[in-house]
Amino acid sequence: MCDILKLKSLLDAGVMSKPKRMCEVEGCEKKHYINGYCKPHNYRVKRYGNPYSPTLKERFDRSYIPVPESGCWLWTAHVGKTGYGSICYKKKRTGSHRMSWMIHNGDIPEGLLVLHQCDTRSCVNPDHLFLGTYKDNAQDCIKKGRDNRLCGEDNHNSKLT
Repeated sequence: MCDILKLKSLLDAGVMSKPKRMCEVEGCEKKHYINGYCKPHNYRVKRYGNPYSPTLKERFDRSYIPVPESGCWLWTAHVGKTGYGSICYKKKRTGSHRMSWMIHNGDIPEGLLVLHQCDTRSCVNPDHLFLGTYKDNAQDCIKKGRDNRLCGEDNHNSKLT
């Protein structure tokens, strides 16, 4: 009992301060918020089930749904107006089909694009993707009938003689 009174008098005198509870995550020096974690780690526990950030592969794998009929893996996270999915990587937004290629096949060489065999813009199945140049992309577009250029009298800008 005497030790408690000594400790209380030292705290009141300002000689000692109360020990602050710190976050339980190793290496984190932030103040304890709730459940033994600081705010960011507590948020991750609630969202992902553990206090650590998910890996890129884990984030990628929970962001698509496989479609058995076509074999496509449809991206369900961020999809832009053009229909292509995207994911943040190294603080930059990157195409989800490009990220799929990098996760499953490695880096994309300079000057090459990741093209779709299935023509589904939100597909991220690596079996449906291949590398090609801008020329390959244009030829693939024409070959598959996705080229919507209007020629002759179908083009409203043409002058007929």
